Amino acid sequence: MFIMRMQELELITWYSKKRQRSWRKDRATVLRSKEWEDALQVQISGLERENDMQAKLLKALDLRSLTLRKHQLEESLPIPEASSRSLEGGRDLKGKDLKISILR
Repeated sequence: MFIMRMQELELITWYSKKRQRSWRKDRATVLRSKEWEDALQVQISGLERENDMQAKLLKALDLRSLTLRKHQLEESLPIPEASSRSLEGGRDLKGKDLKISILR
């Protein structure tokens, strides 16, 4: 009977140690996975920030190119010149002659 109790105690001790070791391994695994998760989150947020910066840069470049294109178009448009002909006729309320220029 005494031997039986000793074996049971050894078995219980062995099982509890194994369980404790297993718990430590599980805890270490959880901590390592948490560290990996945190590291990945940092990388993801860094990539998101980089992506945002690239999007802002592209938007600024697009706006800049549109502005340049607008200026090029404005420069290429012909400037309307006033005709040398003037029509004379009519008087304003104060009696001065009116000259009307025709633009082509």
